[in-house]
Amino acid sequence: MLLGAQNQAVADAASASNVDAARTFRDTLMLAAPALRHHPDVETAIDVAHRLTFAACMHRIVYGEFSESARELSWEQLIDQLRNAVTAYLLAPAQRGEEPNKTD
Repeated sequence: MLLGAQNQAVADAASASNVDAARTFRDTLMLAAPALRHHPDVETAIDVAHRLTFAACMHRIVYGEFSESARELSWEQLIDQLRNAVTAYLLAPAQRGEEPNKTD
């Protein structure tokens, strides 16, 4: 991550890898798309879920466990709580006047 900020070739390779990982994340979650139909745009909801997951994990890798908080939280606990947060987001009803996807 840090080297990619200084070396375009590394950044390009990392970006391609991350886009591929995002595609796998998307393809996996699309299996549950019927449960996500209340989102106005399921593809965007899945993309945001991936970005949240990616950002949380990369932040910890780059800055370490205690940059986030003075409270101890193992990787396993972080993953469990992140899974809970992302699941709640994906399964939550649409907010701010957004209309759910109409699949009928």
